[in-house]
Amino acid sequence: MWQSITAFLPTADFAWYTQLAILSAAWIILGQPYPLRKHLRPRLLPEFLLLFLCINLVTLLAIGLNGVLGGGFLLLRLFGQGLVTAGYMYRFGAGKRRTRLVLWLALTTAGMSITHFGGQASMLMGQYIAKGLAEAMTRIGVDLFLIVTAVYLRRFQFDDYPDVPANGLWMLGCNTLCVIMLYVAESLMPRDGDSGVTVVFFLSYLSMLVMMLVCVRGLFSLCRQQKTVTDLQTEKQRFLSEREQSRVAESMLRSLRAIRHDLKNQYAYMRILLAEKRYDELEKYFEALQEQLPTQMNIVDCGNRTVNTVLNMEFSKLRNERITLEHQLVVPPVLPFRDEDLTAILTNLLDNAGEECRRLLREGREKSWVRLEIYPHQSYLYIRCLNSTDRTSLERSRNGLRTTKQDEELHGYGTQIITKLAEKYNGLADFAAGDGTFTAKVMLDMNMEGNA
Repeated sequence: MWQSITAFLPTADFAWYTQLAILSAAWIILGQPYPLRKHLRPRLLPEFLLLFLCINLVTLLAIGLNGVLGGGFLLLRLFGQGLVTAGYMYRFGAGKRRTRLVLWLALTTAGMSITHFGGQASMLMGQYIAKGLAEAMTRIGVDLFLIVTAVYLRRFQFDDYPDVPANGLWMLGCNTLCVIMLYVAESLMPRDGDSGVTVVFFLSYLSMLVMMLVCVRGLFSLCRQQKTVTDLQTEKQRFLSEREQSRVAESMLRSLRAIRHDLKNQYAYMRILLAEKRYDELEKYFEALQEQLPTQMNIVDCGNRTVNTVLNMEFSKLRNERITLEHQLVVPPVLPFRDEDLTAILTNLLDNAGEECRRLLREGREKSWVRLEIYPHQSYLYIRCLNSTDRTSLERSRNGLRTTKQDEELHGYGTQIITKLAEKYNGLADFAAGDGTFTAKVMLDMNMEGNA
């Protein structure tokens, strides 16, 4: 193995090290936060030197193993460089884990395609135009597209979206696998100076590069479209909530008008009894009025205006449908969350609970119930919503739960909205079912800056 390495080192020229430097620079650019001008890290040069050294070492190791095994240099180099770049993206790359995985797959595929696309272009240059320096400059010129590709890929901010579809990752992985298969085919196919074979591989690697770029852009568009749909569902929920609040307010106004009218009549009658000194009848009238008073006011007043408005609206709907309600509320009067976000979380929690309870009642269940708990826990606001259910397991879908309604495209966004808003406030959302109870837990960080 060492003999192969020592035999190669004298032949390594400026073009060889330039190619590896370009490859290292591309990965360094990809690992930076976006936009590059504002967020370049001060440790940029040490990262580049470390990555350049590691890529050189694994490439030399691939050369040594190629001498021992008698072949397989392309795959060995790919495996070694893949490990190094994966380690770099894991340790130094910016963004969430899934974002880094998407970008790693994309630039790995692009690197393989561009490197060998440049190799085929260099061979064609040597066959038809000029050899030596012209071949080296062709290869280096093509490799510079790696820098352009890294800058292009860095523009796709998958961190802006709550979920990257797993099918998109499989699609990129299959693209990478196809390039590896081209590697194997190139290693096994004899050339014998046939320029036709070179042209075929030239076009093949170019096609795989274009396919990869299209796949990344398509995946990004899919994530953006999914976020748009989720945002529209959030706006729809907010609109329905505001419309329901308006309806409840109008109903309460009518009730207040009726009460005012009744009070005027009652005051007039009591004034007549007082004027005629019919005190016994007045006492009996007072007793009758007292019996007509409700024994319990169904109004929630936890001290927080937003929570009061939402819960009174939602609880009113649930009570009208014979659903038993329990609540334990310890809510600070002022919360650092946007009112519309808190409204969306509570509305979706109680709407989902009510929907499940209504389903049970339709299927013959005698009673169903909902329990809501809200209280501070350390630096978090803890929200727990429980409801009766007959489900024993939950089916996940995207970033939430799969809806039980027939039209999945128009429903099933409630748990996604809850999860998205929980992550916005540095918290989490969890859903579980068992022992006849569905439990939804949400935690929101009350100390997170910039919530409002």
